[in-house]
Amino acid sequence: MKKSTSKLSSLQPEQLAAWAKEAINRSKSGQVPAYVPLLAEPEREWFAVQIRAIDGNILSWGSIAKTFPLMSAVKPLVLLYLLCELGEKTVFDCVGCDPSEMPFNSLTQVEIDGGKPRNPMINSGAIALASLIPGNNAVARCQNLRTWLNQQANSQLFVDELMLDSVNQKRNQNNRELALAMLKFGYLQNAENSLSNLQSSLLFVGNCGGFG
Repeated sequence: MKKSTSKLSSLQPEQLAAWAKEAINRSKSGQVPAYVPLLAEPEREWFAVQIRAIDGNILSWGSIAKTFPLMSAVKPLVLLYLLCELGEKTVFDCVGCDPSEMPFNSLTQVEIDGGKPRNPMINSGAIALASLIPGNNAVARCQNLRTWLNQQANSQLFVDELMLDSVNQKRNQNNRELALAMLKFGYLQNAENSLSNLQSSLLFVGNCGGFG
């Protein structure tokens, strides 16, 4: 465990370890996502956390060398990238910034709201933002986002092609319906491209120790 000497000095390693162990115990009541075969393979006990202060000091605990796909954790990173690249107006013309009244993957919510996602963190919002990622095609857009993230975080994120193939074995029909609904209302130009952009971004892979 790396211990900070300044900004993180008020948080002791013992506290972080206690929080991590509590999180591990709580996670035992959950289920691994068996709909993606490769996601069901890792050990349930694998857990890592890393806190980095603005001055660069780090406090970390657990299996920080283990790689993992970002999945929905990439949503705020996509939002940050687009805010920096395109600006607030472009981003929030595409998605709102209000809480959803229904589950994160609700098609009904999108239809009630006339196609505009309530916020960037629900699935419809993530799909809409994926359509804004600059690039001539899905591969270029994915590369642009990944390069920017690696530069900003001094990380080594990459696309896990095996995990992508595993995800493609069973397409997410609900996300497809969300994309088609937004297309109908004019909030997407191309549903398939948006889904492809998002899917590749979700499968960026890294580890806690790789953000430097």
